[in-house]
Amino acid sequence: MKQKVVAAHPLIEQYITPLFIAFIAACMLGLAVSAWRFGGMQSLFNAQTSHGQLLPDADALHAAYYSNADPIHDADRFPGHVPQYAYAKEVRKVAVELDMEERLLYAVARTESSLRSDVRSDRGAMGLMQVVAGAGGREAYKRLYKKSRNPTEKELADPYTNLKLGGAYLKILRHRYFGQVEDRTVQTMLVLAAYNWGPSNVRRKIVGKFPVQTREQVLKALQQDAPTETYQYVRKVMRYMDEFAKLSGRPA
Repeated sequence: MKQKVVAAHPLIEQYITPLFIAFIAACMLGLAVSAWRFGGMQSLFNAQTSHGQLLPDADALHAAYYSNADPIHDADRFPGHVPQYAYAKEVRKVAVELDMEERLLYAVARTESSLRSDVRSDRGAMGLMQVVAGAGGREAYKRLYKKSRNPTEKELADPYTNLKLGGAYLKILRHRYFGQVEDRTVQTMLVLAAYNWGPSNVRRKIVGKFPVQTREQVLKALQQDAPTETYQYVRKVMRYMDEFAKLSGRPA
């Protein structure tokens, strides 16, 4: 018996068949894209394992980006929170360990070294916090490690150790020399002036001569009797602290 062939409905040929072909094509394209992306990820993974690390170290990251950028002012790229910055991981770790404000460590390091770990001054100050081995560095080292010696150049060149020594010295200044100051902001400003100019100078020539109950009074006293460098230093650090607090949404 001859079999009868039933023709497809015209609507199927006109609409369904093209849609089915398009669906198959889309699936194949998706598979091809996935394979391409997997290949790219695999290449990246291979590069990671062959070179030892996926991301450059902090110094390389700084050199590639932060040398010509101002991370605290890139708020349009990082809306709603403080952007990442060079040595952020180390700064946050030290802030937690020493029970300090991240914004203070960040602002001092940025002012002292522009967040560069390889900076060395003519006076021998080294690293992110510009620690002087025989002065504040020695006091901080004794406080942290219970050993009365100067930190080595290798220790000062290490970003984490340098931040910790600088942070410890800031705490020494705060509690040993200005612990009686009640206003936290005024106390911080005096600590910053002492970090730059020396605690004896600040106690004798600023605290001992002027009323320093407000931020404005401290700035006026520094402008009148401190070196211009110290006056500008305190203003700069405080500005960076205020900007950091504003962007992070934390109280200043």
